[in-house]
Amino acid sequence: YYCIITNSNTLCSVQSNSIVITVNPNPTAIINPTTNLCVGAVLTASGIPSSPLYTYQWFLGGGPVGGPQNNTYTSTSAGNVSVRLTDPNGCIANSSTVTINALPTTPVISGITPFCAGTSTTLSTPLVANCTYTWSPSGGIAGATQNIYTVSTGGTYSVTITNSNGCSSTSLTYPVIMTPTPITPTISPAGPISLCVGQTQILTATSPSGAGTNLWNGGTPTNLVAT
Repeated sequence: YYCIITNSNTLCSVQSNSIVITVNPNPTAIINPTTNLCVGAVLTASGIPSSPLYTYQWFLGGGPVGGPQNNTYTSTSAGNVSVRLTDPNGCIANSSTVTINALPTTPVISGITPFCAGTSTTLSTPLVANCTYTWSPSGGIAGATQNIYTVSTGGTYSVTITNSNGCSSTSLTYPVIMTPTPITPTISPAGPISLCVGQTQILTATSPSGAGTNLWNGGTPTNLVAT
């Protein structure tokens, strides 16, 4: 560009020096990925045209995110996220927003343990609407998709809860102990025993040391006097 000044009386003209003005296009800002995002997701920003000289400012819920800024952002809370990038010419581009979905509350397992071999015990975690449950040890337990699960073997269990947005939280592990069934005690004398009215017979139950406490029908834990 240049300017020419002309005297209206003399029609004499003079031309200014020339300057060059370059109109730089605004870049385009892009965020990836854009769908199925949960707290903890790592977002990456890029610009078109590609350049290593962009500067970045991330926004959460419309407000700027503090701290050092670069082309990646690790989400720490739910909300709408966008990025503004500026090229070396000072031209600015704002990306579309992407939605970061909240994680479900971390489940807590409760249950009765230990339990006896040959029986079962129930593990549970609070029911949350519109969520699915996956119980495991490693590899998962087929069919265990509710907030209550009945187990018949000892082991270390956990549960993962997934909400309608596909975001998941996993419990701490919960140890379940299965104790062996006591060895069947032996009653002596072996019988059958025949008694007359007024006679008594002491029955003694023996079992291996440490096998447990004997409890006769009738509720007494000691040797039984049959009459």
